[in-house]
Amino acid sequence: LVKQVKHVYDNVPYYRNLMEEKGLTPADIQSVADLHKLPFLTKDDLEMYRQLVNVSGIGPKAGLSVLSALSADELRLAVISQDEKAIAKAPGIGKKTAQRIILELKDRISLEDAFLPAQEPSDRAASGTALLGQARQEAVEALTALGYSASEALRAVKAVEQEDMDVEDLLKAALKKMYG
Repeated sequence: LVKQVKHVYDNVPYYRNLMEEKGLTPADIQSVADLHKLPFLTKDDLEMYRQLVNVSGIGPKAGLSVLSALSADELRLAVISQDEKAIAKAPGIGKKTAQRIILELKDRISLEDAFLPAQEPSDRAASGTALLGQARQEAVEALTALGYSASEALRAVKAVEQEDMDVEDLLKAALKKMYG
């Protein structure tokens, strides 16, 4: 398979450009189906998709359905906060399936994965995003304490965050976004 993907990478500019755009290498592609999903998946989405299809009862179609309704970060947060309603919003995913996803993925997903951007741990420390991640986490926790769902809070905070914002600024901007 790796030879086939390498051949496609070398000879089909469309796929090579997609893979380079998304930061993927031929070694990241584990099946032909992964290659066909390139136009709309990021590397992070692809990793989350692979975890989803390993959940019993979740096939490729259901996995794509979940990722079409939620970003990888939103799904992680929904699993961590056990927000089955957020997961059940995906077409074809009911309450029981959402509960099964939460049950099987909650041990594989860490809280840090939901709050910090998808990059190497050494890059996080070097670029200072660990502090931004801490401010984001505190802002999301404050919004959930005010009664917002964890996925709503994360979505609002991510939409407004900028490098130089502290927790207070993030909270103000997120509340303005949700009400403004």
